[in-house]
Amino acid sequence: MLDSLVADLVPVTNYFAGKNGALTTLPQDILLFSNPLQQNSNNPDESLHHRFVLAIGIVADAGLLVDGHYLHLPEGHATLIAPQQTHVFMRASQQFTHDRWCYMTCTIPQPDAIRSLLGPQVLQIDDACREALAQLIKSYHHTPINSSSLNIQAGLLFHHLLQAQALETQHTQPTGMGLAFHVNTIVTAHLNVAYDCAAIAHHLDLSESHLRRCFRAETGMSLGFFLRETRLQHAAQLLRSRPDLNIQDIAEACGIPNSASFCRAFKRQFGTSPGHYRKT
Repeated sequence: MLDSLVADLVPVTNYFAGKNGALTTLPQDILLFSNPLQQNSNNPDESLHHRFVLAIGIVADAGLLVDGHYLHLPEGHATLIAPQQTHVFMRASQQFTHDRWCYMTCTIPQPDAIRSLLGPQVLQIDDACREALAQLIKSYHHTPINSSSLNIQAGLLFHHLLQAQALETQHTQPTGMGLAFHVNTIVTAHLNVAYDCAAIAHHLDLSESHLRRCFRAETGMSLGFFLRETRLQHAAQLLRSRPDLNIQDIAEACGIPNSASFCRAFKRQFGTSPGHYRKT
């Protein structure tokens, strides 16, 4: 087989013009680990940091908020989170009481190469991705720190993710969006308004009880919890990105006109006051 492949190569006249792949610079500073989700879904793990995070559900079924956008991650799927994106994982089903997640955090010097994997979106993990992940984990356990093979294996994993995404995009027909998508669209469009569950139900022409029941069935979380998380994550983003806004301005921009109520809710969620959060 190799002989026939080599025979298909054609002679060249320019020895200085080669081909470049998408991943012209490989992932660096790679960290691999496995953590279960927290047992208490009312106290999820909220994170914000400066590295790319690839989260892969091995035995899992989770809900995920990325910058206030809800994703449902079934078993065998993944998502790629960019630096500075706030994200909250929560168990979406009680079926998976012993979940297992594989996380890879890294830096990517030229992130445009993997831009299409960012979203927020759910990524399909096919057999090629699983094999690449298995090889990456083996390399992580046995490769010396100064070896480049770990970077190459991580690059191969991203390569297969890009291929799987291109295949899925090619063969997937547009489908109707679920209730969570419509709720998220309404909430993100009205973050500066005190839009409660009743207002959302009226907007969707549903009874409030039916909306709450269907939303929990689809996402595994209460609608009230989703509204609170979305608003507070938006507040955390504004505290870091808009130094020109004071605390009252940010509270109003998140649909919480009472600054005292906003500060109490923020401290319950993040364990610190909005003012201190802004300084850290």
